[in-house]
Amino acid sequence: MINEYVEIVNYYDNLLTSGYFNYDSLSNILYNLLGTRRKVLDIGIGTGLLTEKMLSLANYNIVGVDFSPRMLEIAKERLGNSDVRLICEDIIKFESKEKFEAIVSTGGVICVVEENGEYRICSHISDPEKNKQLLAKLHSQLDEGL
Repeated sequence: MINEYVEIVNYYDNLLTSGYFNYDSLSNILYNLLGTRRKVLDIGIGTGLLTEKMLSLANYNIVGVDFSPRMLEIAKERLGNSDVRLICEDIIKFESKEKFEAIVSTGGVICVVEENGEYRICSHISDPEKNKQLLAKLHSQLDEGL
């Protein structure tokens, strides 16, 4: 798989913080939605922009997965001494015995949007079968006790 993010890594944070996402607002929304849930899988964590904001609100236990080594280097610098575990892997191949209370993806691998009362999946993965496999895999990563 070609890693398109190699070319934009130096501009990524500027692009995403210039109005593309409001990470303060998004982290507050997630804080309210997640309630007491703290164990979070962040797929497509990128440079850790959202995770940084989330950690300022609560003591989350976050595992971040991204397929860009350079993005994860920046995330590691940004997140400093936090306990966030960063994993460099294609999310389609990601395997973990851990269960998570929530899975987030911000402009990364996959998102769900509501349009005229219907929900649609937007994804960087162009193969519909791989998207189905990914959704099934992510579902299996969720803690069933919730």
